[in-house]
Amino acid sequence: MILITGAGGFIGSHVTEELLKKGEKVRAFVHYSSRDITGNLKFIDAQLRKNLEIFPGDLLYLDEVIRAMEDVRAVIHLAARISVNYSYRAAHETVLNNVKMTANILEACRILGINNVVYVSSSEVYGTPKKIPIKLSTPKKAQSPYAASKVATDELARSYALSFGMNIKIARPFNTFGERQSIRAVIPWILYQLLSEDRKVVEIGNTHTRRDFVYVKDTAKFLIKMLELESFKEVNFPTGRPYSIKEVIELAKKTTGIDKEVVVKEERIRPKDSEVEILTGDVEETYSIISLRPKTHFEEGLRNVALWIKNNMHSIKKEHDLL
Repeated sequence: MILITGAGGFIGSHVTEELLKKGEKVRAFVHYSSRDITGNLKFIDAQLRKNLEIFPGDLLYLDEVIRAMEDVRAVIHLAARISVNYSYRAAHETVLNNVKMTANILEACRILGINNVVYVSSSEVYGTPKKIPIKLSTPKKAQSPYAASKVATDELARSYALSFGMNIKIARPFNTFGERQSIRAVIPWILYQLLSEDRKVVEIGNTHTRRDFVYVKDTAKFLIKMLELESFKEVNFPTGRPYSIKEVIELAKKTTGIDKEVVVKEERIRPKDSEVEILTGDVEETYSIISLRPKTHFEEGLRNVALWIKNNMHSIKKEHDLL
C-alpha cells in the first residue's frame, strides 16, 4: 500500500492514477470537508479505483496521520498550501500549515518505521538564480512566504534523513501543468480566458517572467521513479527550456486559434522584490541521478490542456465563479 497525501489535487490525482495503472494499491489521504472530498480522483476510471482507498482526514493532526499509515510501505507527500499569491495574504497560515503537515508525515514515518518517503518540494525555493540552469548546488533564496515554507520543509526532510537514517527523498518538479489543474494557475487561466465566450480579453500579470513548464504526466512518472531510490537524495525535475508568459500566451492563441487582447492587471503582479524572473533547471544533472527526462513537448501538453478545458468548461466556469 502506498499513501499519497494531496491525492485529490492536481498532481496527486495523476500520481494516484499512474500507480493504479501499475497495479499498486493506493491510499489517498484527502482533506475532510463537507464538500466533495475526492476532488480530481473522480476523473480516474472506475475499474482502476477498485484498488483505491480514500482516507478523509487532516494532516495537521499527528494521530490521524499515524492511522492513515497503517499497512503502508511508502509515502508520497504532495499536500501543501501551494499558492504563491495566497501566501502574500496568509503568510502565517501558509508557513505553519506546510511545516506542520510535513513534520507530521515525517514523524509518523519515524514512529512506524516506514522507510520510503518522497517529499515534494518546489522550484520556487531557488528564487531568481544568479546563474542558469539551476543545479542542486544553486543557493536557495525564498522570495515569498510560500517559498520560505518549502525551504523550511526541505531542510526538515533533510534533518530527518540525516538524524534518523531514514530513506527520505526531496523531489522538486519545476512548474507542472496539465489536465485537472485549477485556473488559478497561469496556463489554464490563459487558456480558459481564450476559450470562454464570456471573456473578451486575457487578463494577466507580468508577461516577461520565464518558467520551465513540465507536463503533469511526466511529473507523475518522476515522483514514482523517486520511490526507487534507496537513500537520501534531492532531485530537481526540469525540462531545461524556459518560456516567458508572453510566449505562452502566443502559443495558446496558436493552439486555440483564438486571438484576444491581452491586458496586464496590476493586482496579478507580484510585489517587485518577490518576483522570480526565471526558473529553469539542468536536465543532465537530473538524468545522472534517476535516468529520467520529461518526454512531453510543451506544445503537446498545451493542446491537451486546451482540450480538457473545452470538455469541462461548465465545471471550470463554476470554479471561476467561486474564486
